[in-house]
Amino acid sequence: MLLLLLSVLVWVCQAELLQSIHDPGWSKPYFQAASLKSVWALTLPIWYVLSTLFSMWSDEITFRRPLKPTCRVVLFSLGLTLLVQTSSATWIASLNLTAVSINSAIYNVNPLLVYVFSIPLLKEACSYAKTSAVLLAVFGTMVVTYGSTHAPLDTDMSSVMGQARRLVASAVPEGSESAVLGSVLVLASATLFALKEVLFKRHFASVSVSLTPFTDALLVVGLIGACSLITLAPLTALLHVTGIETFVMPTTAALRGYGMVAVLMALYQACLLAAIALTSPTFVAMGTMLNVPLAIAFDYTFKGYIVPAISLVGIVILLAALAIMVFAGSFDSCCCRAGSATAPAESGAPNASSASTDGVAAGKRELV
Repeated sequence: MLLLLLSVLVWVCQAELLQSIHDPGWSKPYFQAASLKSVWALTLPIWYVLSTLFSMWSDEITFRRPLKPTCRVVLFSLGLTLLVQTSSATWIASLNLTAVSINSAIYNVNPLLVYVFSIPLLKEACSYAKTSAVLLAVFGTMVVTYGSTHAPLDTDMSSVMGQARRLVASAVPEGSESAVLGSVLVLASATLFALKEVLFKRHFASVSVSLTPFTDALLVVGLIGACSLITLAPLTALLHVTGIETFVMPTTAALRGYGMVAVLMALYQACLLAAIALTSPTFVAMGTMLNVPLAIAFDYTFKGYIVPAISLVGIVILLAALAIMVFAGSFDSCCCRAGSATAPAESGAPNASSASTDGVAAGKRELV
């Protein structure tokens, strides 16, 4: 839970920093997305130092060994890199084709997509409580988005959401075909990002029982950064030659600012992956929605922006959904007991909680 809260805080900090250093005269979103991720490669030396120190201090004989950069780990990290880069590219391409309210509303189905992927890929048992929590969280975020994007433009220009509304509203073209294409691109981006989180949980299962989950997550983030660094020059040249995005070097001040943003992004990803390893992708996907009320709180504290009342209702819905997710096991157990009391003949059927526990136990036996 601490890693999840830290990731949300880091996300808001990097978003605020990115907004403060934004230069309308230098807008290269594709190069920016690829170059920022290439800086993540700097986490590899940090991972090496931390893993070396841990191996020196640890004398426990256990199967819970730290993650190592084996061929399997490198290949899976390459696959995650492809998903991350494609997700960023499709989302960036959608910005000029959709309104910010529609873009945010579609992207916020991410927790629902994560839950859907988790059922077949992670063998996660269907749960009434989790399904209700996910749907409630998606609805709550849409309420917050609606309230924020329908506030008067002249009252929230100093806020993060106000700046985004102004930029996107001026760039969105008219026409139903563009809107449909933009919506498809946003949905594709959210789908790829959700798939990335679930596949990490599936193929890096050892991190879930590792003694150093954060250090292991740093290794994966560093490998994603290394893959991005290797492909940065060819990708930049391709964008320049095709005319999709002409290459122009940013200013020295902008480079320093973007470097700080990249470091915060790497920390965010490491906290996010470690939290996924220790909990579940669905829980983390819902928890990251807390960045919306936290960003609103930041705008109110430091910029004096007061959100509409309907957005506050959405925040309350989000918190209620997160509480349901935290206590989903207890809710499902109560439902199972109530069902057993009304249908004694079915009392021998396994419930969702026991199925989930059996799945975790089976995963640990596979690791051994």
